[in-house]
Amino acid sequence: MKRNILAIAMLLIPTGWAVPSDAANPEHVRQVIETRFCIGCDLSEADLSGVDLRGANLGGSDLYEANLQDVDLSGANLTDAHLDSTDLRRANLKGVILEWANLEGANLSGANLSSVNLEWTNLGKTNLSGANLRRATLNDFDMDSLNLCGATMPDGSISTVGCEE
Repeated sequence: MKRNILAIAMLLIPTGWAVPSDAANPEHVRQVIETRFCIGCDLSEADLSGVDLRGANLGGSDLYEANLQDVDLSGANLTDAHLDSTDLRRANLKGVILEWANLEGANLSGANLSSVNLEWTNLGKTNLSGANLRRATLNDFDMDSLNLCGATMPDGSISTVGCEE
């Protein structure tokens, strides 16, 4: 009986190493909103939806699982940024610098990626349905891992890749 109580107690005691905290640094969130400049910042899981970040410099920043829905990032520098699993639905990314950025598993449905160079960007398992990719530069990637259904491709054609038949 004592062992059962001890085992249950051990399960209920919170441990600092069991669940790491990946939440954004509040000071970094304030800095990016106020100055649009935050190189190498921890913005993971931050809610920046609808924020005007035109021309922001977020190079090398961690935006893992951040909410960037409807954000205007046009002309921003996101070189080497970690945007994996980030929500960028309907975001304006026109002319953004995304070299060496990680967008694996990101949701970019309905986003504007016109004139963006995606040559050195990780796009694995990315949702680009309905995205605008006009005049974008794309690298060689596995199209099977992307949802491009309804996306406007660089040549102006509409993609059917990822559309269910």
